[in-house]
Amino acid sequence: MRNPVFNLSPDSFDGLSETNSLPPRGMGKVCVYSTIPDPTCGITLGMEVPSSVESISVILATEYWGIFLLRDRKFFPAIKVISSETLMQSREDTANKVLQDTGAVLIPSFNDGHFISFAIVNFHTQVRIKPFAQQTPVLTSDTLDSIAGRKLYFKCECFQKGGAFKFRGACNAIFSLDDDQATKGVVTHSSGNHAAALSLAAKLRGIPAYIVIPKDAPKCKVANVKRYGGHVIFSEPSMQSREDTANKVLQDTGAVLIPSSNDGRIISGQGTISLEFLEQASEIDTLIVPISGGGMISGVALAAKAINPAIHILAAEPMGANDAFQSKSNGRITKLSEVNTIADGLRAFLGDLTWPIVRDLVDDVIVVDDKEIIQAMKLCYEVLKIAVEPSGAIGLAAVLSDGFLKNPVYSECNHIGIVLSGGNVDLGVLWNSFDK
Repeated sequence: MRNPVFNLSPDSFDGLSETNSLPPRGMGKVCVYSTIPDPTCGITLGMEVPSSVESISVILATEYWGIFLLRDRKFFPAIKVISSETLMQSREDTANKVLQDTGAVLIPSFNDGHFISFAIVNFHTQVRIKPFAQQTPVLTSDTLDSIAGRKLYFKCECFQKGGAFKFRGACNAIFSLDDDQATKGVVTHSSGNHAAALSLAAKLRGIPAYIVIPKDAPKCKVANVKRYGGHVIFSEPSMQSREDTANKVLQDTGAVLIPSSNDGRIISGQGTISLEFLEQASEIDTLIVPISGGGMISGVALAAKAINPAIHILAAEPMGANDAFQSKSNGRITKLSEVNTIADGLRAFLGDLTWPIVRDLVDDVIVVDDKEIIQAMKLCYEVLKIAVEPSGAIGLAAVLSDGFLKNPVYSECNHIGIVLSGGNVDLGVLWNSFDK
């Protein structure tokens, strides 16, 4: 049965109560807690709460607080957030105490096989960005299916505005700002795709975007930023230089910092990929997503698990920037002293918001080398007939790698969704070859 949260209307609560997902109108006080590390239940539940609801108490595991912020209180001011420890027993105990103290009705976020809450928060984000972002197509290929021995579905975020998935999160972040915040503009540091996406979203909002870009960023990505009206400030390639330069711009301009990954608005925006993808190809049992700072895979994982808790979420990462793999292995954020990969969009590290989601909801990280990435780019060009950048092709590289094909753990992954995350590849060498 299709998840009823995708049919939100003024009568949504009536419809949901018919499926035993929510209690009927007249519920008075409500208490919500999450059965996985999903902090969204209750916060955005207030968007469609009937007038008879007096208050909502939300039990959140402390480390997940920042992900979706508390700005959604404007939809339902009577939301009270109560901290708990991460362990389920702590959340249940805290919720039970609230029930005793208030006489509220309990609404677990997990009910009848799907998570109500995250799909609602992503629905809200999807509505916000719909006038601006593209619904990207899903391609299939019998040729690539035969090579992989699985049915593959390609979500073509390379066709998104700005040439990459990043526009979703940037658009959500820009249009989440109130007028006072937006008036001085926004600032970020990025190797290219987030920079271009933020520049375009800021242009659509009519505000300035100050973009710190490392000197070694691909020329095509720098050109995109300038094309969309971003003010380019170059930094040294190191993350420290990028951050220091961005901080100076913040001090000089008073603009709002919009991180490329470690931000609730960004995570929620990228989560709309799952809403589209799993509606376009509902048979998907596995999603493979590039990983860097973790914004996309965090949003994709949370949203996908909201729709289908049994779905497998796999990250694809380059060998020369395998901090996520090491972090998962070590059980803590592990940063590398240096990175070396052709996938320039996958050189960032996980943050304090994205790491807990990756740790808990991403089933595994598949590491591939640059040669495998280049071969996957070639297949995308020759078979799918689309130009995909190295960071965007890494999902296909992972599916075709020995680490995936020969690992019995993945034997049940038969319908695989691959996010082709971007298409901003410098084709200058190709065009020059035609002139020879």
